[in-house]
Amino acid sequence: MDTKAQVNEPDTRQPLIIIDRVFSTILLVAQPVVAVANFFFVALTESDWPDGTRSVPHWAATAAILLVFLILFAAAVVTIVMLATRRIAFWVPLLALALTSIIVGALTAYGQTPDIL
Repeated sequence: MDTKAQVNEPDTRQPLIIIDRVFSTILLVAQPVVAVANFFFVALTESDWPDGTRSVPHWAATAAILLVFLILFAAAVVTIVMLATRRIAFWVPLLALALTSIIVGALTAYGQTPDIL
C-alpha cells in the first residue's frame, strides 16, 4: 500500500462540504424568521371569531407553538453537530422547516372549519 499516494490525493468531498456549509448556514439563518412567521400564523388562528367563539382550542395552538420552536431548535443543534463532524447537514433544517410549516398549515386549515368536530 502506497501511503504517499493516499496523502497526496485531493479530497473529492471538499467542494461538496463547502456548498453544504453555505446552504446549511442560509437555512439556519432563515429558521428564526420562519419560526416567528409560524408563531404569528398560529396566534391568528387561535384568535376569537367575531361572534366570540374560538376557532382552534387553546391547547392545540399552544402545542403547535411549542412544537414549532422545539423542532427548529433541535434541528439547529443537530445541524451544527453534523457540520462540525463534516457530514452533509443541509437536509436537517430543510426538513424541520417543512415539518413545522405542515404543522402550522394543518392547524390553520383546522381553524378555518370550526364545525369539524
